[in-house]
Amino acid sequence: MTPATAEGWKGQVALAAKAHRPATPVCTAAALWLWFHLSRPQAHFSRGGLRSTAPSFHTGKPDVDNLAKAVLDALVGIGFLRDDRLVWSLRVTKRYADGPPGCRVRLVW
Repeated sequence: MTPATAEGWKGQVALAAKAHRPATPVCTAAALWLWFHLSRPQAHFSRGGLRSTAPSFHTGKPDVDNLAKAVLDALVGIGFLRDDRLVWSLRVTKRYADGPPGCRVRLVW
């Protein structure tokens, strides 16, 4: 993940999270689950659609730790979460998207 793409992710997360932001920042221990769905490269497709050999899991860049950091930075940046040190459990998955790319976020406190 480059700084430019990290800022793009942060902006998208911030935009989506603002609609669900609590009145005051979360200030207690929290668990964070992230499901990333990333775009497939053109090589995964043939004229007939998705190749049978196309992988489900995304094992290239960006790394899961960089993706998670971008989400955490965005949640802190908009005042959803007081500090990312409050996250005691972090679960991150990274797959290829079957539909539009994006990230599903669940913060439990």
